[in-house]
Formats: sequence, C-alpha cells, structure tokens
Amino acid sequence: MERLTSNRIYFDFNATSPLCESVQDWLTNGDFSVFNPSSEHTSGRSSRLRQLNSQALVTKILGLGKSHEIFWHSGATEGINSIVKSLAIDAKENKSPFHFFYFESDHAAVRAQVRFLEILGLKSHCLSIDKNCDFDINEVVERINKADGVKLLNFTWVNNETGVCWPLELALDIKKKTQCLIHVDAVQAIGKIENWNKLLTDLDFYSYSGHKFGALKGIGFTLLKKGTDFKGFIEGGSQQNGLRSGTENSMGIESVALALQYFSDNFSPNRLEQATRFFEEELKKIFQDKIKIIGEDAKHRNLNTIFAVFTDAKSDALVAAMDMAGFDVGKGSACSSGLSTPNKTLLAIGLDEALARNAVRFSFSPFYTLDLAKGHISTLKEIFLKFI
Repeated sequence: MERLTSNRIYFDFNATSPLCESVQDWLTNGDFSVFNPSSEHTSGRSSRLRQLNSQALVTKILGLGKSHEIFWHSGATEGINSIVKSLAIDAKENKSPFHFFYFESDHAAVRAQVRFLEILGLKSHCLSIDKNCDFDINEVVERINKADGVKLLNFTWVNNETGVCWPLELALDIKKKTQCLIHVDAVQAIGKIENWNKLLTDLDFYSYSGHKFGALKGIGFTLLKKGTDFKGFIEGGSQQNGLRSGTENSMGIESVALALQYFSDNFSPNRLEQATRFFEEELKKIFQDKIKIIGEDAKHRNLNTIFAVFTDAKSDALVAAMDMAGFDVGKGSACSSGLSTPNKTLLAIGLDEALARNAVRFSFSPFYTLDLAKGHISTLKEIFLKFI
C-alpha cells in the first residue's frame, strides 16, 4: 500500500490511505450494489441485506455488537459534529447546562465546535497537554467535576500528527470518576496500534473514517452505546432509526467491512513497529542534535508515525526535496495543509513559533517492512545530508 499506481512512495497514511487490496479487487470485479437500501423492490432489499451483513461484520470485528449500535455517515468530521451538536441542542431545549471538554492537541473538527457552543451560550473547556503530549488525569477529572449538567469529553485515542496514544483505560477511568459522556476519536487507530480492535464497552461513542484504513472516501461510522439519550442531528427521511437521515452509502459501507476484515487478517504490529523505529533511529543518526522527535518520550506511541521538528532545515524545503525525489510526505494534519500558521500542538507543548512551523510528519503504511525502510533511508539520506 505504500507504493501508489504513479510509482511514488507514499508516507502520508495519517492523511488518507490508498484502497486496500480487498477493496480494489471488489471494485475491479464489480461485485457491489448501487441500489437504494430503503427501496422495497428486490434490488433494494438485496442492497439492504448486504448493508446489514457488512454492518454485522464491522461490529463483530470491533467487538461491540452487543453493547453498541452503529450509524453511518460521511466520516468522523460529521460524526463529531453530530454528537456535539445533537447533545448540545438537546441540553439547550431541556434548559440543562452543557459542558464540552477537549484537549489542545485535538483535531480541528473538535476545536471547531467551540464557536457553535458559544452561539448557543453553552460552555467549552480546553484541557492542557504536557511537553510529551500526555495529560494529567487528576487535573482533567478535577476540571470536569467542577461542571454540572451534561458533560461530554472528546478523547483522542491516537493523535493524527504526533502519533501519541492515550489508552482507552484512561478514558474509562475518567468516566468512572466524573460520570461524563466520552466520545473516542478512533480515526487513527486501525492498523496503527496493536489493539485497534479491542474497544471498551463502557465508553459512549467511537467515531471512524473509512478512508483512513483503505475503504472508500466519503464513508464513516460512529458506534453509539445502546441506551444513550441521543437524537440524530442530520434529519430527513429517518433512515438508520433516525440516528442519521439520508440514503445510506451502501458501497461505502461494504468497503469498510472489506477493509476491516483485511486488516484483521493481515496486520502485523511487530513488523510495522520494527520498520518505523528503524527509520526513526536513522533520521536521528543523520540529523543528530538538529532534530527533535515529538512525543518520543510519551507513555505510549503508535506504530507508524514520526513527527519531527528540524532546528536548521526548513520543513517546506525538505518536503519539497523529498517530493521531487518521489516521496509524498506531510507536514502535519492534512486538514490544515497549505496554512502557514504555527502548529497548535507544537505551541501547546512549549515550542516557539519558528519551530512550530518547521515539522515534518512521516506516517507509514500499516504493512510497511524493515526491508522497505532500509531501501528508502538509503535513497533519502543523500537528500537529508544537503540540509545539514
């Protein structure tokens, strides 16, 4: 998956993923349904059955078939918007206080909820991270417990920029001590950590985007704990039991099931970790004291990400040089691409504005290998040495 059809080497898997092999084969064979699953004719019923079978496979692989229900949407950006806005509006209608808690390092789609809540006169609270991109659980619990009414915490399982992981057990501990609702941003988990399919039944929401793990773009899903008081934000034809109206993306749903099954059968965390850590150590040997690996001393890291700040080399020039050599490498969240502003996470951990503009993110294929890493470093070393 790290080599695209254009013969370029792709190191930006946290931004989006090429289609996995099973999805490519399925599309090539044309074995998919294009019919409306709400239609009552034979073709529509067939599409509905394929959707339900795919849905059952997804919840089975993720282990939440009994505790959670699923609703499909366009991706995790819609998922987080739906959850925050739905709960906020419901609290407003019931004249109940509402408090939304999020971290400095959260995705832009999370931080963007603040303005909406301000318009409604509701509260949001930004939680700090330390220099290693971790957080103080006692401080988080204390701040949440000071709030009353409906309380929602966004918990990013794996950070898309830094690769720092926060175990789900931390979220569960927070929930037990505060009784708040927990939304898990699980977008970057699949194929990038060892236990990506070991979810906890007591957490309230998990959101995913299919394009992050080899499914089609424009499809995502949220797992919702059964019994949670949640009303769909996207209203219309009352599809999906009213959790999200609109004609379901049957092809997208089937692609998610195929991709998840592929990862379940083929992903090797040890192989990926070996390749990534080799690449990282070689970077440190080449740049020595002129490179800083963000989150290197965090308690937990994912298996595919290196977020590096270069003290001398300009990241724009470095990325451009790699691009000319056939390597696609990112500078951070793809949602902020093209922006010249300092990286918010890097500012939050104490870096100055100059360094906060100077990061490069390598995010490798879940199926990356040590042999590939050795060959790529050999090619890139000539480029890197020009920047020292």
